[in-house]
Amino acid sequence: METGFREHLGGAAAAGLAFAYFLNSSLGYSLESIIPPFLLFTVSGILPDIDSPRSKPRKFFRLAVLAGLVLIAYAYYPALAGIHFTAPFLFPVIGFLGIEAAIPGHRGVMHSSTAAILWGAALFLLLRNPLAGLAAAFGYATHLLIDYVGDRT
Repeated sequence: METGFREHLGGAAAAGLAFAYFLNSSLGYSLESIIPPFLLFTVSGILPDIDSPRSKPRKFFRLAVLAGLVLIAYAYYPALAGIHFTAPFLFPVIGFLGIEAAIPGHRGVMHSSTAAILWGAALFLLLRNPLAGLAAAFGYATHLLIDYVGDRT
């Protein structure tokens, strides 16, 4: 069976619901407090496919990166224009091409347990929240498990 966006989104959402249910029923988290970990779990479950050139997560990632670079160029327009009058216009293009070149090939390093651990650790450190780190790592690992099972059948 070929695994695609629907399988990863559905699998991550189902596993995320199970994770949220565990948080609520066994650990006593309130319903409002389990929504962010559930969403983080689900998003992390589709994240590894940003390395696939034609995937839906990659298309969204490209759009978000380009929009972010344009906003940065707009915010720092005077400083960039001081470097060269074309710099504010070239910055988003060169930045976008650089990020595109830095993303590894499909099912490379982005599809590894090391990446899942690093993603969870990065969110834990960024948000200073162990639950966010666990949700991110488990969601990411769900993607890897779905790929493994999907490729085996």
